[in-house]
Amino acid sequence: MIIELKKDQFGLVADLYKDIDHNRGVIEAVLQGPFPARVFVDDVEKPNMAVVYPVGFFYFVAGRQFRADFLKAFGRMLFEDWQVNIVELFFFPEDWSEHANLILGDRPRLRFERRDYALNHELFQERKAELLGKLPEGMELLPIDHELLSQYNVNTGMWLTREDYLQQGFGYCLVVEHGIATQCVVGLRTATEVELDVRTDEQYRKQGLATLVSAATIDHALRSGLEPTWSCFSFNQGSWKIAEKLGFELKHTKSIVLWDTSLK
Repeated sequence: MIIELKKDQFGLVADLYKDIDHNRGVIEAVLQGPFPARVFVDDVEKPNMAVVYPVGFFYFVAGRQFRADFLKAFGRMLFEDWQVNIVELFFFPEDWSEHANLILGDRPRLRFERRDYALNHELFQERKAELLGKLPEGMELLPIDHELLSQYNVNTGMWLTREDYLQQGFGYCLVVEHGIATQCVVGLRTATEVELDVRTDEQYRKQGLATLVSAATIDHALRSGLEPTWSCFSFNQGSWKIAEKLGFELKHTKSIVLWDTSLK
């Protein structure tokens, strides 16, 4: 049996996710914030197993009691009702990933490693002046505010609307004559943490620009009393190298199970 919760019921699964060790801020953001998300449980009265799905992100499977029938029902929903093209699964506890076939059936799947980082404040402060050094010629560092959003096509992360972003999010970008070279926004936010989302136009990559806008966003977060966090796939060397240059330190890694239509 699988039941979808309403937004005001999301708190019912909080206890099932209280000890997860990866992307904790994402779960907290779903439970606290205005992000588009769907949550499914096996039992509304006493959930023993659940799936939290921040729309467009990963599926977080967690629980206190393993339920094969719940995972099978979830798989039928994904492939028969939603007809998905990609499924990325986290399992808590991780050994439940051995049962991914209950969701995916005999579809081929891959395992990847995700990295979760925490900021070393002292390192960041030591490097801040250098990180926020001289701007490249022809570029301007600007906050991503209402005026900028009205002029440029900015990806505001997982915020439901631009209005939600303007109320609770923030970020910085480097603007060139014809548009945005690189941007860093708060993609997710809880009462105490912000998850950073960095994007760089292909022609401006490998120039240190993403590091600069990330440093500006981190500085803003710290001055606002918020803790910046960073996570990425281990194969995304560009992302975790930026993180480490900024002063982030690896907390742990987590296995994720992936299927998409390209796998034969």
